[in-house]
Amino acid sequence: MKNQPINYREIKRKSRFIASGCGGVGGVGKTTIAVAIADYLRQRRIPVRLFDAENEPKPHGRLKNYFPEAQVIDIHSKSSLDEVARSAVHDKVLTLVDLPAGAGPELLEWIKGPIRAFQRQNVPMTLVSLLSSAPQTLTCVLRWVLALDEFTAGGAKIDHLLTLNHRDPGLFSHLESEAGKAFLETYKPGIIHLAGRDPNIYAMLEGKDLSPVTALELFRAADTDQSARDRLGKLDDPVTMSHIEEDVDQISQEFDKEIHRLLPEADDSTQV
Repeated sequence: MKNQPINYREIKRKSRFIASGCGGVGGVGKTTIAVAIADYLRQRRIPVRLFDAENEPKPHGRLKNYFPEAQVIDIHSKSSLDEVARSAVHDKVLTLVDLPAGAGPELLEWIKGPIRAFQRQNVPMTLVSLLSSAPQTLTCVLRWVLALDEFTAGGAKIDHLLTLNHRDPGLFSHLESEAGKAFLETYKPGIIHLAGRDPNIYAMLEGKDLSPVTALELFRAADTDQSARDRLGKLDDPVTMSHIEEDVDQISQEFDKEIHRLLPEADDSTQV
């Protein structure tokens, strides 16, 4: 039955590879969606190994900032391929990589390495791409998807998850173009809507290296934990936290609709 809960205990030793930010230009919310996926999985106590492949040096806003346990990898290094492949294939851990921005040849060649390993070992993959209302974001995503077509034709188990970021006003009319319709019809991606968020709140979260769920956990502990209050600072406010909670609930409901693309071989007919 579709609405029955998933038995998470049954999937702890099965893997999936999730690449977040596929073909995304800078500034479309690439790390925002990677953090949201990590929060979503961790809330459900799904073991997930995090890799941060961001190549832009910055003090805040990387996956590693939000989750200190995330491993930083360099796509210029062959060892990074080995680490990612070992995680999903040998260790059988759900593996999430936050990719650097862009769809250039160097990044595409890097991602083909782990995909080849996963294809041989029958590991399912989910490629998470992002669109804003700007038409060029679709062009970047299509370039990425078409470049990886050889693996789909070769039988690789690749799911696509398309995130529509409603941060900026505007319609996603480019999805109604001939190229957009062809993409939707051919690849049948799952569609995730990321609702607009208060930029001031998320600037504060970024500055304090707090994911939304981590901030909510600290707020719940703040009544009895001075260190939690200190870490939250100006975020220690019921109104602010209500906005964050609404955002977490919104994206969680979106992920719930596409949960089969995020979890490894989940059986949604199994009772907890």
